[in-house]
Amino acid sequence: MTTAPRIDPALSRAELKQLQPLGHHLSLWAEASQRLLDRLDAGRLPPTLSPWLQDWRPSTIPRAMPPGDLLSLTLRESPQGWQLAPDQADWLGDAWWRAWLHLPALRSFWATALRANHLMALLAQVPHTWCMDPQPLPPGSILPQLNLAAWSDLAGQIAQGRTFCLQTRAQTQALRAELSQGTLQQAIAQALSHSGSVLTETFVGMRQLQATYAHHEQKISLHSAQILAQDSGPR
Repeated sequence: MTTAPRIDPALSRAELKQLQPLGHHLSLWAEASQRLLDRLDAGRLPPTLSPWLQDWRPSTIPRAMPPGDLLSLTLRESPQGWQLAPDQADWLGDAWWRAWLHLPALRSFWATALRANHLMALLAQVPHTWCMDPQPLPPGSILPQLNLAAWSDLAGQIAQGRTFCLQTRAQTQALRAELSQGTLQQAIAQALSHSGSVLTETFVGMRQLQATYAHHEQKISLHSAQILAQDSGPR
């Protein structure tokens, strides 16, 4: 016997509609991610893509939610609605999995493995993360969702108020407008000099939410959702 869901009354119907399927979508993503790793290890991905993916290979193993389990998540408000906070436990906090989900070169795989509607929901609720490839973009190309032709232009976006979390395999750094242009450019250049660096967009000063999902009777459902204090972003 399960208890009734505990849902914060401040959450709107639209917010609940977005939150309710998230646990199911994350479990589907875990299963698809494991299949993607299997394909990569078996050499069943395009030969031009496989070596490139190895540089940005996640270090964690995806885990679908087993029956009888509870999944606790922290979410942060964003212009797209509620998004996973980057600092989740287990594989959901691995920025390299986020980068793979948002990678244009893998879009056809995810669309087939997850179905288009599940993929679109995940893309909205998993913070956008980019693989920081030091190779110049082809002429006329731009970085998706950033509208930049080169990583060196990122500091300008930060000066206009966008905030990011930059991660190499060794360290994490918050990129905000309070930093000088010289400091920002140095951080970006250092990240590009390390293989496998990633960049995640963050949203400062928005509400936080603690949500728990339960896997019961072959269904993953929202068990509780509680709005927390304002978030000041990564330190």
